[in-house]
This record gives sequence, structure tokens and C-alpha cells, in this order.
Amino acid sequence: MTIQETEKAYFQYLKKIMDFNEAIALAEWDMRTGAPKKGIPQRSEVVGTLADEVFKRQTSSEMKAYIDALTDRSVQNELSERTKRTVEKSKKEFERLVNVPAAEHKEYVILQSKAQSVWEEAKANADFAALQPYLKKIVMSSAGLRAIGERVPMFMMLCWIYMNPE
Repeated sequence: MTIQETEKAYFQYLKKIMDFNEAIALAEWDMRTGAPKKGIPQRSEVVGTLADEVFKRQTSSEMKAYIDALTDRSVQNELSERTKRTVEKSKKEFERLVNVPAAEHKEYVILQSKAQSVWEEAKANADFAALQPYLKKIVMSSAGLRAIGERVPMFMMLCWIYMNPE
């Protein structure tokens, strides 16, 4: 496969990830704007399932192969700046997530989704105590922290998450 073919396949692969992310955004928007309260747990599960598909693609051996091929020094002159930057972002995301167990990541996403719905209601009713159990679970969850790597001290991980929200 030529580098141009690899580049094209990589962007097609990313397109699938972006499609899943768009579906996630629509489901989250629906939960914030009009979904019945009793439907929130199910919709959160849907978000978790879609996010699990994104996670699997972002951490797959196929993604690793694209990253390796497109970061090879011998092909850098053949790649556009857009491609280089996109691959660099994919590489950062891959390295951040590759050591996180998929089931733990999915559970974390579902928890965040449910917490977002509780937050919307808590904010409207000035009932921030309703959010406390979710915040505690989110903070205690290791998925977000382990995503950065187990070798980094916790304070540094928290700073990294804060400084790199994407």
C-alpha cells in the first residue's frame, strides 16, 4: 500500500469515528433538551455503547498501524500539514487511552452521561447536593486518570486533563 493509499484509508477510518461522535453528540443533546427523565438511563447506555465503539477504534491495532505508518520519518515529506497534525492528535489520543480497559471506559462514559442530566436539573433547581454522588463516583473512577498513564503522578494527570480537554 502506498503512503497516499494509507493516508486515504486513515481518513476514512477517522470518518467512522467522527460519525459515531456525531451520533453521541445528538444523543447527549436530546438528553439535555427533551428526552423524558425516565429515558435518561437508556439514552446514557446508548451513549456508552457508541462511545465504546469510538474507544475501540481509537485504540485498535488498525489505528496503531496507521499512526506508525504515517509518523515514519521516511514519509513526512509526502504528507500535508493537515495530515501530520491529525495523525499527531490521533497518536496522543491512542497513547492516552490504550491502557484503559474498554469496559471501564464505557462505564465511565455512562456515568458522565447520567451525571450531565442530573447536573442540568440540579442547576435549574439550585439542588447541587443531587449531583454529589455522581461527582464522587466520577472523581473516584480511575478511567479518566488511567487514560493518561499509570506512571504519571496523580496531580500531574489532573493538570494534564485540565490543560488538554480535547
